Amino acid sequence: MCKPHKCEGLSPSTIRQIHWNLSGALDRAVVWKWISVNPAEQADKPGLPIPNPQPPIPDEIAKLILAAWDEDPDSRREPRNATQEPSHPIDMALFGRVTPLQFCRT
Repeated sequence: MCKPHKCEGLSPSTIRQIHWNLSGALDRAVVWKWISVNPAEQADKPGLPIPNPQPPIPDEIAKLILAAWDEDPDSRREPRNATQEPSHPIDMALFGRVTPLQFCRT
């Protein structure tokens, strides 16, 4: 048996999407002279959420790059893990063993 229905409000994201759709339709109605003003312009819509980026730490970035490098069929080196001492120039640059200028010298 189903449980009783419980009404809940719409999320701010859903409200913004509905407002965007209605506002566009009402803008067309103004252009076509069906109405004189777009009432959606006067509506209060919820604000955008505050961004909370959580970028990876340098160790995670290094592991990700090394994993991608190890899976690359064009790489011509032995697979390695992130705990080994870097020997490839890209790895050395990632782990701070050489600077980009040293890496670019020929």
